[in-house]
Amino acid sequence: MRRVTALDIAFLMLLVALPLLSLGTMNDQPVMWWIGLAILLLGFIIPLALRFVALASSPEDEPDVGEEPS
Repeated sequence: MRRVTALDIAFLMLLVALPLLSLGTMNDQPVMWWIGLAILLLGFIIPLALRFVALASSPEDEPDVGEEPS
């Protein structure tokens, strides 16, 4: 999966989580609130995990953009 796709999924998860949290709180439905909280946490964890995965990759794998071809 590409990095941008994973970030888009994380963003959509954050957008879905907030109404679920609100509905779970206002309608006194703890299951909906817990599902919203779980989705919210997953939406926050995905970008952090991608950052650590990017740090673990070696710089030789990525092309050097600043160099002109000879």
